[in-house]
Amino acid sequence: MSSPVYYDLSELYLLSRGRLKFYGIARVVAEIGYELHLLDKGVIFVVYDETARAFFEVTPHFGKASYNGVVDLGFPEGAVPYRLRGPKPGRSLPNRVFATTFSTFLRAVNRSKLRALRSHLKPIALQDGYLVSAGRPKLLVDMIDCLARTGSRTRFYPLLHDCIPLHDFGDKPDAFQRNFHADNNKVIRHASHIIANSQFTAKDLQAKVEEGLLPPLPGMSVVPLAHECRADGETAKLELPVRPYVLGVGITLGRKNLDVVLAAQKLLLEQGKTPPLMVIAGANRWRTIAGLNSGRNATVAQHVLMIDNPSQADLIRLYQNALATLMPSKLEGWGLPLGESLWLGTPALAAPSSSLPEVGGDLAVYFDPDSPAELAGLLERLATDKDYRLGLQRRIVAARSSLRSWKDVAEDMLAALQIPGGQAIDAAG
Repeated sequence: MSSPVYYDLSELYLLSRGRLKFYGIARVVAEIGYELHLLDKGVIFVVYDETARAFFEVTPHFGKASYNGVVDLGFPEGAVPYRLRGPKPGRSLPNRVFATTFSTFLRAVNRSKLRALRSHLKPIALQDGYLVSAGRPKLLVDMIDCLARTGSRTRFYPLLHDCIPLHDFGDKPDAFQRNFHADNNKVIRHASHIIANSQFTAKDLQAKVEEGLLPPLPGMSVVPLAHECRADGETAKLELPVRPYVLGVGITLGRKNLDVVLAAQKLLLEQGKTPPLMVIAGANRWRTIAGLNSGRNATVAQHVLMIDNPSQADLIRLYQNALATLMPSKLEGWGLPLGESLWLGTPALAAPSSSLPEVGGDLAVYFDPDSPAELAGLLERLATDKDYRLGLQRRIVAARSSLRSWKDVAEDMLAALQIPGGQAIDAAG
């Protein structure tokens, strides 16, 4: 490819620190970046800095040289700038005044941080080529303004993960929905081509165009994400639960539907049976904690174990020793935990909704996400029928070669850049 390819790592630079370092979108950004590095040494890795209002070339640590076995920027954590948050449209005057004042203060702090990062950041002008990003739209809008301001002819190829917040947009959207809507509108208007992470996301985006919530798409390719769950080289330290358990990664009340799992456990208890322990791995959410502590869940709370942000090594060990992984979500753009469970040979139970059948194929076991009774029956069978469980495992292991790797994703991303007709960004808005 004659034109340079810039791969954006701003997600790892600004948004994914502390508890969010290597989960969800951050993991997608890192995994694709690592494989692009292995596939094409000509890929240039960049970050966008809001304080400097400029792009910088970076030289990440890859593989064994990185803290996570994939990629990290190698910056001193205390020197990484804070993300700036300016006033949002539609906010009250006091809110806008506070946001502007606080943003001015953070910008001053960030300037000193940037001086400490001088040896890590090399200024780069993106004047041509392709800018590929799998980061969140709220980061991409600032890059769009920069490209427009500098008259760049760089073609912009964002990977969009979902448009789930637009499903219940309504007449009175909340602040998060309004911001998500505005950011995605701007990204789509100025993209040369859209990359969707699943067939479901592609159809969902088009549906939102037809509803008038999103502008017409400039063209779209589907690059399904991976099943691969890569070990980071660390040693697992977590002590596994003594009793049989099922695993939910990032599962919460609400859209991700922990509700049906708790209801299924209640049914088993009412039948005089002991349900499998429900292990929830990921960042502890206040809503989930509050829900478990409420009176309506008093009988099942003792059958739930929350593990806050396990390491990658510990997470893999949790997958491998679970009776099954549960993914009862009603809406998912892709569903990394479902794919990772299959990659590691662990049975997976999922709702037959949104993108999950794309991920699980004929290897996952599907259940009605509104039927606690159906799920309760599956949980009991997994816990008591060893032959059933081993049969599921053997079928998954036999199909391993059909699962997608992160190398597959990176190759498909590069292939998407070959589509002709991409437009340069020529105006902000």
